[in-house]
Amino acid sequence: MSSWLSSLFGKPMVDPSQTPEAVWDEADLPRDSEGYPILCKTCDSDNTSQGIVNKPKDIGAYFHGSTSPPSYYKLSYHLQEGLNMDRGGYGLSSDGTLFGVVCDGVTSGGVINLNAAQQFSEYILRWLAQHKGRFASMDEPMLKEEVNNIFLQATSFKNNRQGEHNSEGGSATVALCAVIKRGNKILLMGASIGDASCIVLNPDGTPSFVTSYQRQGTSAKDTGGQITMCMGIHGDVRPFIREIHRDSKILLVTDGVTDNITRREFGTMLNLIMRARLFNEEQSSEDLQMLPHRPRTQSVVIPRLGGRNKQRLNSLPTPSPNLPSVEEMVRMCGEDYADWKDVSCLDIVVRITHYLKWATLELYLQEETFFKSELKLESCNKKLMSEADTLSEDEKEKLKNDISDLQDSSKRMRRERKEQLHAAKTDDAMVIAFNPIWK
Repeated sequence: MSSWLSSLFGKPMVDPSQTPEAVWDEADLPRDSEGYPILCKTCDSDNTSQGIVNKPKDIGAYFHGSTSPPSYYKLSYHLQEGLNMDRGGYGLSSDGTLFGVVCDGVTSGGVINLNAAQQFSEYILRWLAQHKGRFASMDEPMLKEEVNNIFLQATSFKNNRQGEHNSEGGSATVALCAVIKRGNKILLMGASIGDASCIVLNPDGTPSFVTSYQRQGTSAKDTGGQITMCMGIHGDVRPFIREIHRDSKILLVTDGVTDNITRREFGTMLNLIMRARLFNEEQSSEDLQMLPHRPRTQSVVIPRLGGRNKQRLNSLPTPSPNLPSVEEMVRMCGEDYADWKDVSCLDIVVRITHYLKWATLELYLQEETFFKSELKLESCNKKLMSEADTLSEDEKEKLKNDISDLQDSSKRMRRERKEQLHAAKTDDAMVIAFNPIWK
């Protein structure tokens, strides 16, 4: 039956039984100088942000970090070391083309959603490493059916690990892509569900979205779709096929990135961010996560960006509920931009990450103060209840006064959080950049 007839009668154009499952086999993957397959991904044994991965240097890089304050994880999930629900990676096929995936565990799910995002990304990377050549003969409707089948496999009961890695009910948004050679053409093929994004960076540095998503409202809490372990697909899978140049670059990002760049000027802004030497990385990954965030006061000093005590003065409106604008970036960075031809994948992920920490400064500081206060209130309440029999009356009275003060402070800060508008969003963020073909 032809593709259009299959579509007309509601039958799948790619029989689910014909979509092969991923079976881990490293035999056909190219190796690096140390003999390891070139498949770079987040580590399933580390729940926290994992920093920079850049190997091999001329292929790709990713940055795995967060702009959420540590106290948020302590209060919300009772985790001292935090967690990062964004997961993914990229790899190199034997024909010299690349592939990648990013998965964003849905907010409030904690470790369950982290595990789901990790397991989805691992399964999809394995599948692409083995079977992405199947995409070569497909059009968009067939590609959509194929990715639907991949998602159903990834969310199946047998893909759920048990014990500490259990992810049943965990959800994530997904963007996956693979570079495919079709004759003389180089195609980027893939799909997304929800607000994870794939962006082509053209040879001149101009970005082009190849994925799209639709939220029901303006809230960033609406993912626009997701897949759920043991429960399948919730939302619309959106396929894409885009012809690209071999000198393009591919960018996979979660909404922790896209929600912090103004939509009105997204392409121009992203290009400036990726070329701005102000956001260079010349420090360790530990120092990188301690860099200052976006300033909002009238005369602002931005120290230590670029690995030395470089100071930049900037006049910004205060308070400003808007995301940084192109005008603001140009005013701050002047002419200090790299030529696009000199921008590497590592430059891209590091500069975007630095930008995110700068853009979310005010909200980060406000949330850190609030969550620390809430943690202190929680601790005082626990102590009063658990040690009531051993505390003196004076100690009890002091604790009650402390609790009362903290409650008043909490009410005030909750009110301020509602009243003060912030376009920026603190969140986990994963940024993956790679060349389409290993040159």
